[in-house]
Amino acid sequence: MKRILVLSEFNSVRGPISQGYLNNFKKCNAEIYSVGVKTKNVNANAIKVMTLDGIDINSKNAISLDEIKNLKLDYVISLSDKAKPMANNLDASILKFHYHFNDLENLNGSDEEILNHFITLRDTIKLYIEKFCKIYLNEYY
Repeated sequence: MKRILVLSEFNSVRGPISQGYLNNFKKCNAEIYSVGVKTKNVNANAIKVMTLDGIDINSKNAISLDEIKNLKLDYVISLSDKAKPMANNLDASILKFHYHFNDLENLNGSDEEILNHFITLRDTIKLYIEKFCKIYLNEYY
């Protein structure tokens, strides 16, 4: 069974979206974990845009790196520059990937403008995760 860890800064937007797509795209037997450098509740706009794409991330629970430190991980995907050092400190045998996705925590604008930023981020993450699954898991939804 493959084990994949997704790391982000707060685990409130990028991590839950990535975890949602990894769970949705994988056909193999894999465990997906999402951890933040710091933790917050899942952002309401992240929940909304994923629901629009048919994926429920509302019940995602925040976990700490300490809770999974004894697991043998196969892959780590860091989603922000602040999470990358944490990924680099993990066991050298783990395949590590990094892509910095924009942080949407403190956006200004109308509700529609902010939601459009979340949709753009969601779609960018979706493409990245789709490619990851196709290349490294050899299958996807």
